[in-house]
Amino acid sequence: MTLVDLHKGQSALIKDVQESEVLHKLYEFGILPGHTIELVECAPFNGPYYLKVDNNLIAIRKEEARQIII
Repeated sequence: MTLVDLHKGQSALIKDVQESEVLHKLYEFGILPGHTIELVECAPFNGPYYLKVDNNLIAIRKEEARQIII
């Protein structure tokens, strides 16, 4: 199951982040295994995913959200 499977307002525990060219950037955002992530909003028309991680709000692309295993 990946982050794109969550619905607005749901939280989940991050199990893993798949290897990608943006892996380092996701880690800098605090998207690390063992942390809780909440889907705050998903913009329409394949827009960004707005997430809450450790009381920080961030936005990532759908392609990046698919790399986050929950």
